[in-house]
Amino acid sequence: MLNLMQSWLVGLLLEIDPTAVNRFLLTQSRRLPGAPKGMTARTFQNKRYFGMVIADKALKPGKPLGKCMHVQAMHQRFVGGMDWNQTEYSKLYEKKYRSMARRGGEGSSFEVFANEKLSKYDTIFEDIKINGYKQSASIEKNIEVALDANGEVLLIDGRHRLILAQLIGLKKIPVVVNLVAESFVKSFIELSGATGNNVLLNPDQRYRFGVFVAQLIGLKRNHVSADIFVESCSKLLASDAESLRSQLLCQNVIQRLNGLCVVPGGFKNKGVLVNAHQRNHFSS
Repeated sequence: MLNLMQSWLVGLLLEIDPTAVNRFLLTQSRRLPGAPKGMTARTFQNKRYFGMVIADKALKPGKPLGKCMHVQAMHQRFVGGMDWNQTEYSKLYEKKYRSMARRGGEGSSFEVFANEKLSKYDTIFEDIKINGYKQSASIEKNIEVALDANGEVLLIDGRHRLILAQLIGLKKIPVVVNLVAESFVKSFIELSGATGNNVLLNPDQRYRFGVFVAQLIGLKRNHVSADIFVESCSKLLASDAESLRSQLLCQNVIQRLNGLCVVPGGFKNKGVLVNAHQRNHFSS
């Protein structure tokens, strides 16, 4: 099994404030607006990818999390103390899950559905409260997000874990960035002063980059001193900067996709798509 190695951005594992995520990424039947055929927000030709730079117009805020029935049900259960059959899942079951169970030849009662699917959220909730939120060893099992042109974090997958983290009041959780807007990447490169060296060019750039990072991960400047977050964010691996910059050299996402290679792993071992620089973030 391949593990994601800790890196700041292009290892594409971020630690963020879960309350900073308020909307889903807008998709059309799971496809991204303007994306090539076979590309979703998570896969290309059924293989996972990470850290893909894409046109700004493809990444737009979608439905607020609060309007999602799954999210509403989690609040009803873990804040309101309702039984699962009193939550929005009772409606979702009739609307969606009952027919899915019948097609699969399974029992079609809400009690079976609650025991097989919903009870695991009770277990996860208690586990996070006691043991904290743990980064998944398998990259595809982490919460997945996109960063739009304004640096807003948009949810792709993992709403239940995200909402549980919000309800418990966690300050940071790990998320994997699948998609990044082109203009956001350009700003990142400019603010970081990344030139292939491991350190930023001058103190002014170091400070601006620190502020930029703090805003991205949801830190409050009155809670964390500028010196601390500038110190922690002042270095950028050359390979990470090159991964972003090399993607900007391509004219469009099709060229970027064509430049990817397959490494072992992924859902049902279908493989994971990475570029030459991202290979450094995987180990067998």
